[in-house]
Amino acid sequence: MRLMNTTYLYVLIYTNKLVIKDVVSNREVTALPETSFTTSRIIIGDMLSAMKTLKKGEARLSGERNFLQKLLPRRFKVIIHPMEMTEGGLCSTERHFFRDFGHMLSPSPSSSGLVTVYVCDHPEILENSLVKDILTGRKDVFNEKKE
Repeated sequence: MRLMNTTYLYVLIYTNKLVIKDVVSNREVTALPETSFTTSRIIIGDMLSAMKTLKKGEARLSGERNFLQKLLPRRFKVIIHPMEMTEGGLCSTERHFFRDFGHMLSPSPSSSGLVTVYVCDHPEILENSLVKDILTGRKDVFNEKKE
């Protein structure tokens, strides 16, 4: 079920690059950071740089919002999918970190409930139809609590 004023995003994380896809409009942008966010040990070592990259990329993707969209609270349903530096899968601490990263789309800490985040550690890119089914609730493939 699609909710009003909800944006459904699939965010792929690469070394110093985010690919952000809107799975409803089938639009995507590649967002590059102003300063590197990847370190030699972790794909997101500088959270501030990665957060700025995510917000700027999402803004480029969504474009100008109309008057009604600006009045209603903005909601996001997001799959965060690190594509590199995940050998052996993700531990619970990394999953928590990536969920927090997804919540950065929220306009303020008090509105973080407007963002639902899933974390995927599958080694391959998910097909858009599967991502859309997961985010709209038609499929439940993650064995973790959504936040």
